[in-house]
Amino acid sequence: MDEASTLCTSCGLCCDGSLFSIAPLVPEDGSVVAPLRSHEDADERYLSLPCPALDSEKCCTVYGYRPRICGAFRCALLDRLDERRITLREAMQKVAVAQQNKSRTLAVVGQFVDTDGRGMKEIKQSYRDLSEEDQTRDIQSYKEGEFLLKAFGHYLKKHFLQRFSE
Repeated sequence: MDEASTLCTSCGLCCDGSLFSIAPLVPEDGSVVAPLRSHEDADERYLSLPCPALDSEKCCTVYGYRPRICGAFRCALLDRLDERRITLREAMQKVAVAQQNKSRTLAVVGQFVDTDGRGMKEIKQSYRDLSEEDQTRDIQSYKEGEFLLKAFGHYLKKHFLQRFSE
């Protein structure tokens, strides 16, 4: 397995709802295969994320039939790896930190909102929409959750979405 494949199959953040809430479809995608389900909103067709085709090993179960966006997307970390600006080991460490941050964030935030099968955007919105009574039920944990959501988002932006950061 090449370095890019090794990195991608150790990560899955682009498919699990951490980086994006939807994956836009183009007409050339045609109908999608199960377990994928397309949605339409105004003039846009898309898949909701987290992707139901992502298995527990962070591999795509419909890889040969995946939509074009799935094959075309390249995160900033992968670009830096391909450009030899970062080693595979360094990239894998960043993925590990992201996954640890996500686990910790979901553990705290999950005390207040349902996180199962939901993307980070939806989780953040549910967290923001909590009533004052729910927020103050355990104010220290609630504030920790707010901090973790912001920190996780910042980490993802810096290492997976911004093209020229180190």
